[in-house]
Amino acid sequence: DENLRQRVTAEVDAGFAHGVTYDALCEMTLLHAVFTETLRRYPIWFLVPFRAEKDFEFAGKQVRAGELVLLSSVQEHFLADYYPDPNKFDPERCRAPRNEHQRRGAFAPFGAGNRRCIASGQVEIMTLLFVAMFLHRARFRGDANYDLRVRLDPLPGPHQFYLQFEGVRQPPQPPAAAPQPTSSRVEK
Repeated sequence: DENLRQRVTAEVDAGFAHGVTYDALCEMTLLHAVFTETLRRYPIWFLVPFRAEKDFEFAGKQVRAGELVLLSSVQEHFLADYYPDPNKFDPERCRAPRNEHQRRGAFAPFGAGNRRCIASGQVEIMTLLFVAMFLHRARFRGDANYDLRVRLDPLPGPHQFYLQFEGVRQPPQPPAAAPQPTSSRVEK
């Protein structure tokens, strides 16, 4: 979506106008929304492995202590109860006032609770910084007719997705600061 890319690029350029900082990155709400919606639509982790601590029965199947159990924490990502039109890529659903992903149980791309990936915060910041810097400093284009197809190899990823690098981009320069008036001290 070229319009979305232009909007995110404008947000990144404005955020980095006075330097690349953690605070500037944290204020990029559209970039965060695109990241979150991407993880919702294209989760990187479909199944979380657990070992049963004790025997139990689930849906008529007996599970013994020590057996491997695989649980999915992403099926909610595609439920209309949480996300109207769940197959549509809509970053606005991850921004105020909607914040559909913040409802309990609605969003768990890195697992949940004490089974949440310990590096999820680091992954988020590194991904956001990479994407922000790429948008801020690179000129590129993709195939306007490309329809994203995901394949598992072994993790989910785009199938036959290419970007054409066109060169280094010169981001807009921030407006020059107005000159500060010189102070004139009056001595008594």
